[in-house]
Amino acid sequence: MDEDKKAFYAYNANVMEPWDGPALLCFSDSRYAGAVLDRNGLRPARYVVTKDGRIVFGSEVGVLPDVTRPDNVARKGRLKPGKMFLIDFERAELVKDRLYKQAVASMLPYKDFVAKHQIHLSDLDSQKLEYPLKDQYERLNWRMLMPIFNWTYEAVAQILQPMAQEGVDALGSMGNDEALACLNTEMPMLMYNYFKQLFAQVTNPPIDPIREGIVMSLDSYVGPEGDLCSRDPQNCCRLLLKTPILRIEDLAKIKQTEAEIRGRHWRTIVIDCTFSLDESLEDALSRIRDQSREGVCAGCSALILSDRAVSQDRIPVSALLSCGAVHHSLLEARLRKKVGIIVETGEARELHHMCLLLGFGADAICPYLSYQIIAELCEADRDPSTSGGTTHLTYDRGVANYIKALSDGILKVISKMGISTLESYKGAQIFEAVGLSEQVTRTCFNGVSSRISGINFARIEKDAVSLHRAAFDVAQSVAFLESNNGSVHWRPSGPSPLHTPQAITIPQQARKTNSRPTFEAFTNAADADTYKF
Repeated sequence: MDEDKKAFYAYNANVMEPWDGPALLCFSDSRYAGAVLDRNGLRPARYVVTKDGRIVFGSEVGVLPDVTRPDNVARKGRLKPGKMFLIDFERAELVKDRLYKQAVASMLPYKDFVAKHQIHLSDLDSQKLEYPLKDQYERLNWRMLMPIFNWTYEAVAQILQPMAQEGVDALGSMGNDEALACLNTEMPMLMYNYFKQLFAQVTNPPIDPIREGIVMSLDSYVGPEGDLCSRDPQNCCRLLLKTPILRIEDLAKIKQTEAEIRGRHWRTIVIDCTFSLDESLEDALSRIRDQSREGVCAGCSALILSDRAVSQDRIPVSALLSCGAVHHSLLEARLRKKVGIIVETGEARELHHMCLLLGFGADAICPYLSYQIIAELCEADRDPSTSGGTTHLTYDRGVANYIKALSDGILKVISKMGISTLESYKGAQIFEAVGLSEQVTRTCFNGVSSRISGINFARIEKDAVSLHRAAFDVAQSVAFLESNNGSVHWRPSGPSPLHTPQAITIPQQARKTNSRPTFEAFTNAADADTYKF
């Protein structure tokens, strides 16, 4: 691609997300008539130029058989992905895509705009870090933090460890036959468990994120957006991240930098997303929303929603609740485009969690507790099959693998909706809530459908408090961490799924032995499970 054209697209990516489609847009202003196809080419668009000076354009050019008969066709073709079809009536010619795009791209020095004003992580202050990694995770006592954020050794061994070791998302069986989160009264549930990812149906065909990787992108722009209708060079004065998953060191740079960078004064504010026992969860969310609006009005470039202040006296607010509440609060105040949202959390750990945070407004995420556990696993010389540890893996490699696994997974998820860029997925809320009350969805997830009402803020707060108390009780904390509660693999003491081992083996035994009592044992067990659900 021509360098000027590439710079034109790089500049405009700061103020407008790429057009995934599928769509075909036709336009005319009396001098020009034309059409443009989405960048993935997901709509049919063909044209025929006849010898008698006519042009027929449409999804089916055969609709005018008398005009497009073979002996009258001078030229024909199809509109390719991202290409434009343009007729100039004054010149009576069909303008080539390359020529007019080159003309538009060379109207302004977009290459200089991007080179001088686009912000990268390397432009931020890196003279000192707020905390060395090892000192920080030892200070926080990561084993104590795990129960607070509903981590178990099973989650470490079955979810985190494969990603850190192999750089791929852990494999699992298709489907999930656990009881809905709102019906599970046996243990506190993460907020993420109350949402289901939607997928492409009819109009948006899914994309293969591997074979069609050339059109996929995880570029994430952080900071105030410019005016789409102006050609101001500072429109591209935003922080460009190649992946929305941040390392601890990268977030430290963003936190510390307060300076004039490439023509913009970059400043961040950290919003404390924890609450005390004397403060209710609703009051905490109200405080977080108010502080966020004040930060935007004060000229902050990015808000960092952080639960690092968790302690024996401070309980974390779910990152999903705080992110959704701030995102919708800023939308209502018409301030969302003036600031970026970065989530620093110990709660999010797996792919679904990251997708939900991005879908509800986060521009970037730093899962610091995951990194701290990876660091501990790399230092520990343990048998991975017994205690969840890992060997022969450096911290840098483990974190790089973990980020790669999450990044590839995000591409896989957004491709199922026919979306090819992260910018089109951020804030799109392509989820369905199951078991959340109107009180919760109205405050934090406005616009998301929840066909089944369920838990309210009082229940969510109760679960958070119970996890917090268990973390600071040594006996309860150890028991919780070692519980292997069956969230990933079936356990007799875990939640009851729809298909238990007995539900599979007993019917097989009944068939083999032709035993009526065995079959009745199966039906009785199935009836009991149905009643339990």
